[in-house]
Amino acid sequence: MSRLAQQLPEDAVIWNLCDYGYALSYWTRRPTVCDGSSHSPARSTFTAFPLYADTPLQAVRFVHFYLKNGIQGVNRILQRFDHHWITTRDFLMTIHDLSPELAKDWLSDQWPELSEIESLNCCKSGG
Repeated sequence: MSRLAQQLPEDAVIWNLCDYGYALSYWTRRPTVCDGSSHSPARSTFTAFPLYADTPLQAVRFVHFYLKNGIQGVNRILQRFDHHWITTRDFLMTIHDLSPELAKDWLSDQWPELSEIESLNCCKSGG
């Protein structure tokens, strides 16, 4: 872990499951998304999302979205879907699989109340 401190950019955030959050933060001097005191069922589920996304692109886009909006951003989407995680997960997988242009149109047409959430399908095509 200590080698990561030299290998990661100064502004890096480590995406991790909660188990190793404290150790990673200590040895790398970088923030983590989860640790032993900040985990909850929701946070554990969200931090695992990139591990079971269908494509690397979905995973990257979700990480970017989460780092911009935090758990509050995901909670806003959860609220829209009456706290039903499967529906929320399916929405996130769909939106993060579309090109930014298609995602913008899809959000405007289908989910206008979510279209202003920052970084919801943020990345340029291909990454």
